[in-house]
Amino acid sequence: MELKNGSLKKTQEKCTYCGQCLEVCPRYNDHELIEKLCKYLEGNSDIDSGSLLRCLTCGLCTCACLEGLGIKPLISPARQKWINENGLTDIQTIVDPNAQNNIFKKIAEMSEIPMYKNSLGSVVYFPGCAGTYINTSMAKAAVALLEKAGVDYTVLSGIEYCCGTVSAGAGNPSSIHKNGQQNIKEVRKREAKILITACPGGFKAFKDIYPRMFGQLDFQVMQVSKYLELLLRNGKLSPETTLNHRIFYHDPCHLTRGMRVYQEARNVLEKIQGTELANKTPKNSACCGFEG
Repeated sequence: MELKNGSLKKTQEKCTYCGQCLEVCPRYNDHELIEKLCKYLEGNSDIDSGSLLRCLTCGLCTCACLEGLGIKPLISPARQKWINENGLTDIQTIVDPNAQNNIFKKIAEMSEIPMYKNSLGSVVYFPGCAGTYINTSMAKAAVALLEKAGVDYTVLSGIEYCCGTVSAGAGNPSSIHKNGQQNIKEVRKREAKILITACPGGFKAFKDIYPRMFGQLDFQVMQVSKYLELLLRNGKLSPETTLNHRIFYHDPCHLTRGMRVYQEARNVLEKIQGTELANKTPKNSACCGFEG
């Protein structure tokens, strides 16, 4: 199995087992873990699935390592290897859009799911599974801002458009292969020039993974805070309320460390009159533990 970026070889050549990655890790404290992962990926030992599934892929370990190594670069290929040998567990199918125990299907059975514009549009808003089924207030707020700015938009929501990145992060990349090309085709069908997404997983899928897998996209991909910043700059949006709030912005792991998007949301928040940012930089940003 070919490992992403030659992570096994790089770890074997450069890791000094200093333990810096474990100092910041919210899930592991086993100082033999990296050696265990290397041996497993080499095919020289076995490993229990519990050791693989605890990782939140937050990237704190990679940032702490002077060589950019850590636990995360080894976890993903190890999870895929384990699945190839043992099959999928229920935990690894819980966010697979094609699985019967998909958590979002269960939520849809119990809750009323918001319906959005499903038409042609120059801008496609992609709320992702979490925005569609769990963080619905976030998706509604984004749509309300698009309406207010007079944007010609449409919304790509629902389990059928799952981007597949969370499932892939759990070691099951089949959703990306199944849904990726379908999602790209649907965006083109709606004649969109721009796709915006608040979901870090969806942003990574369209901005990074899909182009590498399926070829360069013919529409622009923007994180929603970047698009809102653009609307503010062009005078399409203007904050009308003075909040007089001191705000702490939590940097999402998979958006910041994963996709290097740190400043745009801060720029938008600072445009709101009376708003003071408690953390103007992502320094000391920690993982919330939700894993997307």
